[in-house]
Amino acid sequence: MSGGWFKIHRCLFDKAIWIKSTLEQKVILITLLSMANHEEKEWEWGGKKFTAKPGELVTSLESIVKKSGIGISVQNVRTALKRFEKYEFLTQEVTKTGRFIKITNWGLYQGSIEKTNKEADKELTNIPQASNKELTTNKNEKNYKNDKNKIYIGEFTQNDSLRESIIDFMNMRQKIRKPMTHKALTIMLSKLKAFSQDEKIQIRILENSIEHCWKGIYPLKEESYGECYGQNYAKSERKFNIKIPEWRPRASTHLERDEPM
Repeated sequence: MSGGWFKIHRCLFDKAIWIKSTLEQKVILITLLSMANHEEKEWEWGGKKFTAKPGELVTSLESIVKKSGIGISVQNVRTALKRFEKYEFLTQEVTKTGRFIKITNWGLYQGSIEKTNKEADKELTNIPQASNKELTTNKNEKNYKNDKNKIYIGEFTQNDSLRESIIDFMNMRQKIRKPMTHKALTIMLSKLKAFSQDEKIQIRILENSIEHCWKGIYPLKEESYGECYGQNYAKSERKFNIKIPEWRPRASTHLERDEPM
């Protein structure tokens, strides 16, 4: 754990957990990434030997304080851990002998998921055309639904940060047991475009709903615009009364089929 190096993926800096964190919390967040195991390592937990996987660590509040440096207190760490757990950045289990922490999306922040996807794409490219047709034919219904959502989101925006925020919103809906159908997704995207055509504002709208576990999305309050562009942005935007047409996904002949909503 003490040797080697770790990565910080750029996607982290677009997430609400980073944007809305205090300076102390950001220091603690980066410290936790540096303390996590980058490869499997044997530890003792609960009086038994176990193997900690990449992204996991056994530590204590005092150890995190020491690693974080001057200006970070035990209370800072305790508050940060509770907040990070709420944002599903990590999970933690506390006993009298230590604290087991698992970074939820360790592979994403280290770029290993992206690398794995690229390697898989490369392997698929080398498969003969006939095999590719067979793979396409044998896709199950779950993959079909996921692909259809990706198509809708891809048609809506090419902004990676906005795409990720849309997916995060859909995941949040799944966790609160209000999963989105394809129709619900298209309605939400249409509303998002009507609220604002600015992608930074759209991201903030989605983050608001994610932070509060809201089922729907809502326009930003006037003061929230200042966080993106300054205090005068909201006033200047309201000068124009432009009706935004409803966003609809393009027709796709090879994906259309009857399905329950």
